[in-house]
Amino acid sequence: MTDPVRWDEARRRAHRAAVPLLVRPVALAGAAGAVLGAPLVAAVALPTADCSATDGHAVRGPAP
Repeated sequence: MTDPVRWDEARRRAHRAAVPLLVRPVALAGAAGAVLGAPLVAAVALPTADCSATDGHAVRGPAP
């Protein structure tokens, strides 16, 4: 069995080993299981009005 690896070292190793995925256009019907290659921006903000008793609230916990 190998010795445990510190979290920061494990992250460094993962980042070094990671290879960027190719970005290619895909029709919506063929996109099942795919991930976005760029941010998706809505044309209109929905809902158009505040409609929740907690709009603007967030929860924060400890960082991983």
